[in-house]
Amino acid sequence: VDGGRPLKPAAGTKVWNLNLDQIESGTGRVIAKQMIPVEKLGSSTYPFEAGTVLYSKLRPYLNKVVVATETGVATTELVPLRCNPDRLLPQYLAYFLRSSEFLRFANTVVAGAKMPRMVMGEFWEYKIPTPSIPEQRRIVAILDQAHVLCAKRREALAQLDELHRGI
Repeated sequence: VDGGRPLKPAAGTKVWNLNLDQIESGTGRVIAKQMIPVEKLGSSTYPFEAGTVLYSKLRPYLNKVVVATETGVATTELVPLRCNPDRLLPQYLAYFLRSSEFLRFANTVVAGAKMPRMVMGEFWEYKIPTPSIPEQRRIVAILDQAHVLCAKRREALAQLDELHRGI
């Protein structure tokens, strides 16, 4: 995993500006994409590339982790993680960072009461299990399928609730 900085976008272009409130807790789903001119970006932003895993160090209990689908700029509260594709798949890393195991760890290594933040020294020291790439792909495929099934279940329950109200 690499935390290096990619280049900032050229002036005059519009970029995806990702903030924490645009990420759904626990799923990594981007709720909305806000495109703004580069000139309007604040100083507390960080450029990222497609495939970057973005982990929210602010209030880790909210469990906000996303794999970027395109380049953009994010709040510095999101830690950009670029994976070496020969060793770690971004989707696998994102699922692991959203796992209950990592979430328990993250919630024990925070500083601050009102706005707790992950202690980054502890974050960088954490050892992530890294099975072979084919095994990571298999795990990701299973978890992707489980996500689809959970979404369908939520949708079916919402339709049942609506039907119940109609009756």
